[in-house]
Amino acid sequence: MTLTEKLDRLPPFIVRLLAKSNGRLMTTLELVEKTGFCSGKIKKLSKQTSWARIAVGDVDLFLKACGLSWSTQRRQRWLLELAISKGRLHKMRHFKASRNFEVSQVRSHLRRIEKLFQRP
Repeated sequence: MTLTEKLDRLPPFIVRLLAKSNGRLMTTLELVEKTGFCSGKIKKLSKQTSWARIAVGDVDLFLKACGLSWSTQRRQRWLLELAISKGRLHKMRHFKASRNFEVSQVRSHLRRIEKLFQRP
């Protein structure tokens, strides 16, 4: 298994959704402050389904800013699978968005997560 294949088990859009600040979904501005990226780059990374075309340094910085690491992937995947199996993925507290546009973004990404975990 290549490094990209291993990283893709938890793609950028899922990492973005798992980013928390004070128990809430981390805002784009908070990620901009932590990474030093522009907001456009954060938004672009947040929509990616693979790490394949992202520089390794950016992967490290993005994961760290989101509160994750390469080594915690197995635990995060297990927690997501557990939430899906119990029907509680949509009820995770930090997925409650505070603005209307965040609500639609979270919903669409949650559907993508469910599809990802339904693959064989």
